[in-house]
Amino acid sequence: MRVMLCQTQIVWEDKEANIGKLDSLLKEAEAKRADLLCLPEMSFTGFSMNISATMDFNQETMKRMQAVAAKYSVAIAFGYTAPAGHNKADKGKTIANLTLQDGMKAHNHYAVVDRDGSILGDYVKIHPFSYAGENRYFEGGDRLVSFDYEGFHIGLAICYDLRFPEQFMALGDNCDLIILGANWPAVRRGHWKIMSQARAIENQCYMAVINCYGEMAGTAYAGDSMLICPDGTVLGEQTAEGYSLYEIENDVGKYRAEFPVRKDRKSINDIYGGK
Repeated sequence: MRVMLCQTQIVWEDKEANIGKLDSLLKEAEAKRADLLCLPEMSFTGFSMNISATMDFNQETMKRMQAVAAKYSVAIAFGYTAPAGHNKADKGKTIANLTLQDGMKAHNHYAVVDRDGSILGDYVKIHPFSYAGENRYFEGGDRLVSFDYEGFHIGLAICYDLRFPEQFMALGDNCDLIILGANWPAVRRGHWKIMSQARAIENQCYMAVINCYGEMAGTAYAGDSMLICPDGTVLGEQTAEGYSLYEIENDVGKYRAEFPVRKDRKSINDIYGGK
């Protein structure tokens, strides 16, 4: 499978500008016969708490990504935000009439659409980043998401999820590749690199981690997008805006057979959750 990691410099809270930048990447993906193009978390707005400006109310971003995926015949992994639960009394209001006082929160999504535009997976971030107040505006998801594509079983995760290895252990039971989209600040780039490699090593699976680059709203992002092998080998690391293309085959079974550490794993429930 040919995987294209797109480390974009996101224009703050400007969907049209960011979707416009995607066109050149899609042309590159088509020319280089990429099977999957991966973008950062909140791909077209940046990591903003201004949900009234970023949120899709009618799956607008999803529909546009479905259309361009079919046009260029490439699967696309991307982030967007959409309404979570809000008061029944608010049903039917436009986004302009909904406020946080109405009880509305958003979901932070990371989705993948197939090369024909069909939806392969649509994940809601399980762990809102409360340190930055994300939990005040975003409601956490409650399920793992994975799917089959091009000979891989692929799981999805978002940014802060990386700090919770239990989620990746659960995905690793079935997944050969885990894709994580992020807006991870440069100030904690050391954690990003170490934990991304650790999640690959622990689960003996491929990790594709895609971060944004540059500065948004006073926060610097270093990028450091990587594709990591099941043994922790980093195939490439990006240090500027742009993309990297990798060709991988599903040899996860080989890694696990040659060094079968996962067979010794004890589940958290078995050891720590038992009575």
